[in-house]
Formats: sequence, structure tokens, C-alpha cells
Amino acid sequence: MTSLRSQDFQKAISDFKAAIEADPADAAAHDGLGVAQAELGRTAEALSEFQKATSLDDDLAAAHFHLALAYDRSGQTQLAVPEYEATLRIEPADVETRYGLSAACWKLGDREGAIALLQQIVEQNPPFAAEAWYNLGIELREVGELQKSTDALKAAVARKPAYPAAYLALGKIETERQEFDAAVQALRKAVELAPNTSEYHYTLGEALRLKVDFDGATAEYHRALALNPPWPPAHRQLGIALRQKGDYAEARAELQQAVEADPRDAQAHYYLGSVLMRLNDHAGAVAELKQAVELDPYDSATHLTLAEALARTGQTRESEEQRQQAQSLDQLKANAGQSRVLLGSAVEHLQRGNVDTAVSELRQAVKLSPEYPEAQLQLGRALLRAGTHDAEAIQALRRTIELKDDDAQAHLELGLALKKAGQRPEALAELRRAVELAPSLAEAHRELAKAAVASGDWKTVRSESTAILVWNPTDAEARRDLALAKQRLSHP
Repeated sequence: MTSLRSQDFQKAISDFKAAIEADPADAAAHDGLGVAQAELGRTAEALSEFQKATSLDDDLAAAHFHLALAYDRSGQTQLAVPEYEATLRIEPADVETRYGLSAACWKLGDREGAIALLQQIVEQNPPFAAEAWYNLGIELREVGELQKSTDALKAAVARKPAYPAAYLALGKIETERQEFDAAVQALRKAVELAPNTSEYHYTLGEALRLKVDFDGATAEYHRALALNPPWPPAHRQLGIALRQKGDYAEARAELQQAVEADPRDAQAHYYLGSVLMRLNDHAGAVAELKQAVELDPYDSATHLTLAEALARTGQTRESEEQRQQAQSLDQLKANAGQSRVLLGSAVEHLQRGNVDTAVSELRQAVKLSPEYPEAQLQLGRALLRAGTHDAEAIQALRRTIELKDDDAQAHLELGLALKKAGQRPEALAELRRAVELAPSLAEAHRELAKAAVASGDWKTVRSESTAILVWNPTDAEARRDLALAKQRLSHP
């Protein structure tokens, strides 16, 4: 351990190998060897040692934690999660492990799990509290909690005033909230702290443009481009700002640079086409707008602008075709909007216990927008709650997963429905997939634990009960199952 602390990793490797040769069952020595290997970038060797350590001593918290980190850093996040959970089984108060697990949840897309853990962490005010508040702010923004996100980021900069990334995130959120004065203030602070970062000038330019300060915006875009000259988005946004100012010739020059640097930027082609129309270059406008439509065929505004450009060049039939496509897209959007309204109403009816009304509205929503996964999911849930349409419910849930395979809630609901239908192996597969995607789904862990108790698989009982307790430390059933599993494993 002395060699590790002094960062003499080669000597540490030699020392730990000697310890293992003397006692091959020394789990701590295998763990130490893994740490030294990891520090030297030998990930595969480190993983092997950590795995040996945990197999020799399943109650060695450090080995589970190091194995989790090694899996996480090698891109095997799903394998990291059970190791973080095992660490917390042994050391439930370890804040660094909770932080690692929160990052793993974030990588897997389990926003609710990441937020729940980060909220626990910031309450403990660890040494890395500013970073934890920052990450909590980012996560809350992802789920649309903009006010709470703002509060979290303000907490981050209160604890670490020289934190440019936090000011940048705060500025972005204030911009989304259309609080442009607050956004500009935060972004100016970010630029002050990191004046040579092009992204900060670019983002400040965006806030100023939306605040209708076009001179200030163009100045910041120019600064961003001075730091990063070939940056296509900065050329595009500068072109848009110049277009808004009425400087069409200059806007054309910037937008041309944007499309040359990134020919796949549909927005840049669209705005260049609109500027060319202002400059009466209708043939050039048609060419750019056709590129925009090819790259983004689902934007009705682009089809309409192209229709106008085609009309001005005398291409009447082609113009009418574009107008019809725009109308079709607008109808699809209207259907989607109506589906969202029906979905919201149906959820309210479910909360009040009006299941039949909810099912009726959700069937309408699915008919209007058959590829709307949330409507399919809620229909499946409502049908299960009705208790008389299990086959239709399973069909709706399968359709949800076809549309969005990473929907953990859909896998959970399908697992529960299949269990009810007596399809146990398939049900367990869906439940396992649910917790792979969202480790915080305690209900799925509970169902897996119950199945493991029934089959006498005590290692799985232990791991699933441990997972439940990460999210709800006072869960009586999980505590009871974990104690039983420990007893059975210690006395097979």
C-alpha cells in the first residue's frame, strides 16, 4: 500500500504479486494489484484482478468499487451498476459510490435515478458538492425542471464562484426560460472566467441575438470564430443574426461559409435560401432550399419557402407539390398535438379512476399517431389496469418497445403483463432489461427478487434486494430478503 500511496506503481505491482504468490487467496492483494494496473492504463489486467478479489471476498467493498470504476471507464456501464450497488450493500453511507452510481445512471439514460442519487449526495455536502450541484442542474434540465435546474446551478456557483461551465449551463437554461437579461449576465461571467473558449462566446452571442441585440450578438460570434475559425454553427448563427439585421449580403457570405464547411446542415441551407430570395437570386434559393428539404424533409416551413421560390422561377407544378407536402406535414403535427392532448386527458382520468374513459381516449390517440410511443405505453398501462384486455395491453407494450427499445418503463410494464399471462421466462427477460436501462426501477428489482426467492437463487435475491435498498434504504421487505439471502449463502 505504501508504494500505491507514493505512486510507485511498478513497485506496487511487484509487491502485490509477491503477496499473491505467498497467499493466492489474498483478496486485498488482488484488489491492490488491480489498482496499480489501472493506474498504468492496463484495463484488462485490472479488471481481471478486481474480479478475482470480489470472487475471493464478496464483502470487500473496495474491490467492488474499483471493479465498478473499471467497468465504467471501459464503457461497460451496465456491468458497473451491480458493482456500485454491491459496494453500497457493504458501505451504505459511501458518498463517492453513490456519485459513481449516479453517473452510471445518467449514462444509461436513467434520469430519475441519477437525480434521486444526486439529491441525496448534495444533502451531505461532500468536498465535491459544487460538481454534484452542477450535475444535478444538468440532469434537472434534461427532464424539463428548469426552475429547479436554475436553483441547482446557482448552488454550484455559490460553492465555487470560479466555475465557468456552471455559468455556461446557467446561461443556457435562462435562455430557454426566455430570461435573457439573466442569461446574458451568467454568460458574461462564463466569458470573463474563460475568455479563450469559443463555445462561451458563441452561447453569449445566441442569448444576445434572442434579446434582439444584434450588434452584441455579431461581436460575440466574431470572437468565437476568431478562436475557432472553421466552426460551421458560428458561421450559421452569425449569418442568421446579420439576416435579422437586414445585412443580406453579409449574411449570404457567412451562410455560404457555413454550408461549405458543413454541407449536411439543413438549417444553414434553409437560411441561405431565404437570404438569396431577399437578394432576388431565386434560382440560387431553389437550389439551397432543395438541399434543406432533402436533409430535413419533415419541416413544413422549408417546404413552403421552397414552394414560394419555385413559384418565383415559374415552376408552378413543383411549387404546388411542395405546398401539398407542407400541408400533409402540418396535418401530422396537428394529429400529434391532438394525441398529446388526449394523452394528458387520459392520464388525468386514470388518476381519478375513470379507466374506461382513459382507454377510449388513448385508443383515439394511438389511432391519430400510431408511432407515438408514449401513447402506446399509456394505452398498455390503462388496459392492464382495466383488467379485461391483457392481450391488447401486451400488444400495445410490444409496439412501444418496437418504437423505442430503450423505454425502461415499457419493459417493466410488459414484464408485469407477461407474468400475469403466465409467460414467466419472457417476463423475467423483460424485467432484467428494464433494470439494465433504469437501475432505479425498484418495482422491477422487487419482481426479480421474488422470482429468485421462489427458485432459491440466493445470490440474485441478495443483489436485487441490495439494489432496492440503494433507492429506498428503509424498505422492510428488501431488508428481510437480504438478511435471508445472507443467511442462506453463509450456510448453504
